[in-house]
Amino acid sequence: MLDAAVPVPGAVVDRLVRERVASRLAARALGQARPGWVDAARLARPLAGQVAGVHAELAADGVTRAVAVTAGAAGLNAAALGPAEPRLRRLDTADAGRVADVLEGDLDALALVVSLPPGVDRRGVDAVTAVLQDALRAEGVDPVARTVAVVPPGERPPDAGVVVEGPADVHDAWTAFTPYALVPAGIAGADVGALLTGAGAQDPGGLHAHDGPENPALVLGALLAGAADVELAGADDAHVQLVTALRGPRPVQPPLWTPHLTVATGAATGAEADRGAADVRLSGDPAGVLHLLQRAVAVAGHLLGVDPTDPPPAPDELPPLAFRDGAVDVHAGPWLPAGTATVRGALHELLARRGTAAVALHAHLDPDLDASLAVLRERLARRTGRTTTFTWAPGRPPAGDLTVQVTGDVIQDGPAPPGPGPDGLRLHLHDRLAGLVTLARAVQDL
Repeated sequence: MLDAAVPVPGAVVDRLVRERVASRLAARALGQARPGWVDAARLARPLAGQVAGVHAELAADGVTRAVAVTAGAAGLNAAALGPAEPRLRRLDTADAGRVADVLEGDLDALALVVSLPPGVDRRGVDAVTAVLQDALRAEGVDPVARTVAVVPPGERPPDAGVVVEGPADVHDAWTAFTPYALVPAGIAGADVGALLTGAGAQDPGGLHAHDGPENPALVLGALLAGAADVELAGADDAHVQLVTALRGPRPVQPPLWTPHLTVATGAATGAEADRGAADVRLSGDPAGVLHLLQRAVAVAGHLLGVDPTDPPPAPDELPPLAFRDGAVDVHAGPWLPAGTATVRGALHELLARRGTAAVALHAHLDPDLDASLAVLRERLARRTGRTTTFTWAPGRPPAGDLTVQVTGDVIQDGPAPPGPGPDGLRLHLHDRLAGLVTLARAVQDL
């Protein structure tokens, strides 16, 4: 259900109706490079029974928790769709702390779900999978029987007792209703059939494919496309990854009719409730909300002239080391003036590069052990007066934002994180606690 407290751009919605955007999208005829998400929920129906059967077999073998080993946003989608109780652990990094945390649990009760959406770098996934399977073997548990793998057609799967094939034409941020996310969610105990029913609960009679002004996907898509800035309240990381695909350079820029848009995707609580009602509120079944948001983002991409299902690859080049400030290595491009010697100074120079550009704080760290980093988003926004986003890897920061990427030393082998881009700054923490203190003080002194 969509409730809008702001004026709906009726002329834009009428244009979408005239251009038959909803029905063309449903028919995979909107020119998207990776349209496999469009009818994924329908195609996944036969998967529900298979996943339930595998879950029952693993449960009979004593499995009570699952680890989703992945390199992309499929883990974010699986977590968004998984059961409310934390039976699914997302392991999408070779970070030593997170790997060690999984190994400290009861391995006799552990199942691995290795999810490899198309195009992800699987080197880190293979390395982490090998570590976990060796640990299971050392405990006398058959690691192959405890591993379920999801791979695209023709991709070599890891050693696994069950292998499920996922679609080849889907970007991993759009995998919510594909096997890449549904299988780990289901192995963790989610009812895949109920999730797919929920996805269609807010689309009665195929309303999202209907070319009419009452189609909520068209309304929300028009609002998203016309907003200079979109804030998501109560959102999962999976929601954020969809919307960030609309940020950054826009080949076609329509007139902005909503300078700032707040979209609430859950019940407002705490500080969110104190800020008052959202401009748009999406309510109902969580799977249905995610399903609606997928279509709305695709509609917004059409209006903006971009394909959010096929975002440009993240920059691979790591800027050179500029200097070390205590426990923090600062990497930056030639834009950083010679003589800059502190994290605060580097942040100041980064912010001076582009007027009032938004800032993206992006962390390749452990969301549990390094959770204090997320608090810096609000502090950075308050100190700079700029729109500031925060994402944990494997998500990606919005394209075009000034990126502050935070990484840390790891023990397990794996691929290095992609670079922060030519206008970005990488802060690498050798001592995580000391490094986070240095960063917090630098933000406070801006």
